[in-house]
Amino acid sequence: MLKYLELTKSGLYNLLRTGIESTPREATGQLYGGEQRNGSLIIHNSYPLQTATRKPTEVSYGNGEAVKRLKRLDEATGDYLIGGFHTHIKNDGEEKPCLKLSSSDIEFIETDMDNFKISNWVEIILRLKSLNFQYPQKTNILIKENPKKLIARIVDSPNHGYQAILCAYSLIRENGKTKISELKVKRRR
Repeated sequence: MLKYLELTKSGLYNLLRTGIESTPREATGQLYGGEQRNGSLIIHNSYPLQTATRKPTEVSYGNGEAVKRLKRLDEATGDYLIGGFHTHIKNDGEEKPCLKLSSSDIEFIETDMDNFKISNWVEIILRLKSLNFQYPQKTNILIKENPKKLIARIVDSPNHGYQAILCAYSLIRENGKTKISELKVKRRR
């Protein structure tokens, strides 16, 4: 049974770059990897869907033909699609982070599972919050793990940065029903 999701350095940084680039709109993409050991699945890479329609509170595939081309490319290269990711952008005045899969998220994922013929899917939610610093900070990235999530503090200029929280879910389709469980997200060392 899958319990952990491990992100390689490139997989993690690609997710962070995609989310930051798209802010303040949401972003979506695909996850690649697949080595399983001791209940852990390793994510080697993520790919943003650049043709997606992005809005502040939702994202959708803007070009169905682009998705089909990617699917054919996956088959030709032998890449292993294991799921997807999307961002949730924290809006001003929002009290709690939105780190749960909404009913529309689940419906979107189930459609992907059908389209890509995958019964076991992993979905990462990347929640981003813009930070303004009162005092100049040194540019850097600080990453820490908490019991289930991975948290990154990115300082991209002396007075600005981002807080990124990553959480992951396993979705398993059996007998027409989808079972959802939260996974622990870890950085692969």
